[in-house]
This record gives sequence, C-alpha cells and structure tokens, in this order.
Amino acid sequence: MELGEIRQEIDKIDTEIIGLLSKRAGLVSKAGKLKKDEQEVRDPKRVEQVINKVKAKAAGIDFDPSMAEQIYRTIIGCFIDRELKEFKGENLLSLFFSNNHLPSKEILNGITLKAVYGDKTMMTFFEFEPNAVIPSHKHPHEQITYIIEGAIEFTVNGETKVLKVGDGVVIRSNQEHSAKILDKPAKAVDAWYPVREDYREP
Repeated sequence: MELGEIRQEIDKIDTEIIGLLSKRAGLVSKAGKLKKDEQEVRDPKRVEQVINKVKAKAAGIDFDPSMAEQIYRTIIGCFIDRELKEFKGENLLSLFFSNNHLPSKEILNGITLKAVYGDKTMMTFFEFEPNAVIPSHKHPHEQITYIIEGAIEFTVNGETKVLKVGDGVVIRSNQEHSAKILDKPAKAVDAWYPVREDYREP
C-alpha cells in the first residue's frame, strides 16, 4: 500500500474509534446519574476490572497489553473527570441556587450566560453588551425569552419587534430567529425545553 492509502485507512479507523468513544461517553453519563457519591463515580475496583479485561483482550489479539493499559487509563481518566463534573453540577443545581454563584460562559462576542437546569428543563440568564448580535439560527428546543434590562430587537420567522423590559417572546421548536442588542447593555432570562446540552458546561 502507498503511504496515502495507509493514511486513508487510519482516518477511517479514527472515525470508527471516535464514534465508539461517543457511544461509551453516553453510557458513562447514564451510569453516572445512578451513582450516589464521588467514591462510586471513581470506583477504583471497577477501573481495575476494566483494565484487566482490556489487557487480556489485547494479549489475545497480539496487541501490546501495556500499551492497551496506558490508552485505557487515559480514556477512563477523562471519562471519570467528566462524570465527576456532571455529578457535582447536578447535585449543586438540584436544590437551591444563587445567580451570583453560577458559572458564566461567553457564547458569542459580547454575550455571556449562566445556566441552571433540571433533568428536562433549563433557565439561562443572559447578559449582552451594546450592539451585540445573535445571528439567525434555529434549534429543536422551545424557548421563552423575557427582557429584564435594556432592549433587544428580535426577528422571529421574518417578523421583527423591539422588546423592552417586561416584554418577552415565545420561540417554538425549529423557528428561525435572530436578535440584535440596541445601544445599551441588556439582560434577559430564557426558559428552555428540553435542556440545551451545549449550555450545561461552563
């Protein structure tokens, strides 16, 4: 085989590996929601069981067991870190919260959000700098936006309106919409169903 052909085959395998890691991540996340504490999340006994199985399988196909162990310890470590982050986040946000203590995330230039969520619903607190813009987009989530400071020009399904304090808008699933902040800072509260996964992580 030529070098280019070999690299193409490697690329195909990498695509398969990423797909399988994604499936594994989904299962790990589901398992994490059933665990009671951080010790159960870390579960060193389970880690060693997985490592031993991987080493045995590697030896059975003439693949270096020590290399397989090194790879899997890295993979498992990454998943445990993510699982712990989700576990801590879900327990932190399961009861009472303070807006002042929620992590802030910049999603676009001049636009930051804080999020609080349950299993199926989410609320976000947006802060906008003057003249910030949210480009036209759509998503499967239902969204209700309520303005608490400043003014925002919304366009939903081709209809444009300036929303001021006390105004709001209901955006249904997959409705095209965009927004433009006027010449002063603005703040808004959004309700979402279902939870937006991209807004969960700080």
